Amino acid sequence: MNIVVAGVGKAGHALVRQLDAEGHDVTVIESKSQVLEQTPDYLDVVGLQGSGTDVDVLREAGAAKANLVIAATSTDETNIVICLLGRGLKEVMIAGGSRIAAYLATRLLDMNIAVKIIEKNPDEALDLALRFPDVTVICGDGTDQATLLSENLDGMDGFVSLTDNDEENVIISMFAEQQGVEHVVPKVNRVELGFLLEKPGFSNAVTPKNIAADKIVQYVRAMQNSVGSNVESIILAADGQMEVPEFRVASNCRFIGRQVKDLLLKSGILVAFITHKSRPMVTRGIPVSCRGIR
Repeated sequence: MNIVVAGVGKAGHALVRQLDAEGHDVTVIESKSQVLEQTPDYLDVVGLQGSGTDVDVLREAGAAKANLVIAATSTDETNIVICLLGRGLKEVMIAGGSRIAAYLATRLLDMNIAVKIIEKNPDEALDLALRFPDVTVICGDGTDQATLLSENLDGMDGFVSLTDNDEENVIISMFAEQQGVEHVVPKVNRVELGFLLEKPGFSNAVTPKNIAADKIVQYVRAMQNSVGSNVESIILAADGQMEVPEFRVASNCRFIGRQVKDLLLKSGILVAFITHKSRPMVTRGIPVSCRGIR
C-alpha cells in the first residue's frame, strides 16, 4: 500500500518503522529538518520537508493517489486540516464551535471553502459569528439529526464533528456518511472509536495524541485485507480485537436472492445489520435481493 505519514515525532518513527517492515511504500512529511534526519537510513521511505497542511507538499507526496494518509502531528486541528486538504471541497459543515473549529474555519476560508458551524451554546455561537463574518453560524444542536438535515447536511461535501463527546462524534459522522457526505472527519480521542475509514482508495486516519503505533498498524492491516474485496469500510472495536467491516453487495454476488439466516458463515462471524437506501433492516429473514445493499 502507498501510505503518506504527516508528522514524525517519537511515535511517528515507530509507526514508520513498522509500516516499512511490512512492505508498504511510505512517504514521510515533516516540517523540522532535524526530525526528518533522524529517520534511520536503513528504512526504505521517502522523506519530504514541509508542512502537512501545504497543498503543494501533499501533492508532491502523492497524497491524492495514496491508499492512506495518516495525520500524526501533535495537534488535532492540524490533523483535521490535513484530512480535508486537496479534496476540491466547496462547502464544509462543522458540528461544535470549539477552538479547533475556529482554527479550522480560518484555514478553510483561506482556501475559499464555504463554512457552516453549528454551536448550541448561544454565547459561543454569537462570538463565532462576530469573529467570522464570512462563516454561517447556526445556534443549534449539532448532534441532532433533524437540525443537521434542516441545515442542508446532504448538500455538503465535507463534515467535521468536533463535539466534546466521542460517541456523539462517531454517531453523527456515520449519519453524515449515510446522507452522502463524501468527506467525513470525526474528532475521536478514544482508541477503540478512533478509526473510521472513508471510501476505498483514499482514506484518513486522524490519530489522537495518546494512540500507539501498533494500533495504527492494526488498522492498516485491516484495510489491506479489504483490498480486492467489496469492503467499503472497516472499524476496529474492542481495543482492536474485533473488526467490523462494511460490505456492499455487488450485482454479481452469488448470495443475491438468499436470506441472511440461510448463509453458511465461518465461526466467529456475525452479520450485525443491513442497510438499504440509508435505512437499517433487521438481518434475520431479509432477502439479499438487490445490489447496493450493505
